[in-house]
Amino acid sequence: MILWGVIKMRRKHIELDLDKVDSLFKSSRHQNEVIDGLHKMIFPDWDEVEKMEGWPTVNPETWKYIAWRFKEFDIKHFRDVVPGGAWMNSGFSSDDSVPAGYVDISTCKLKYTLK
Repeated sequence: MILWGVIKMRRKHIELDLDKVDSLFKSSRHQNEVIDGLHKMIFPDWDEVEKMEGWPTVNPETWKYIAWRFKEFDIKHFRDVVPGGAWMNSGFSSDDSVPAGYVDISTCKLKYTLK
């Protein structure tokens, strides 16, 4: 029998270090590594999450910055994909109310399998 634990994020904003985001792109070989790494930056226990409902939210400028990095990454590593497509499909949401350099995680619910 599988039991699910659901945690609604109470803390609203997590700081996102763009230097670490840049380093993540430099050290990754695939888009999924980058998406996974971004989630690990804001959810340290990301490897134990079974499912996420909702999306982390950043301000439009941060969203565009990460999107641009994905476009550069894809052009360099994956010429047969839509540049930035992984970010558009699996990335964060954007909202003007989120301060620059932060991620709003109150828009997410994380589901864990209870063991």
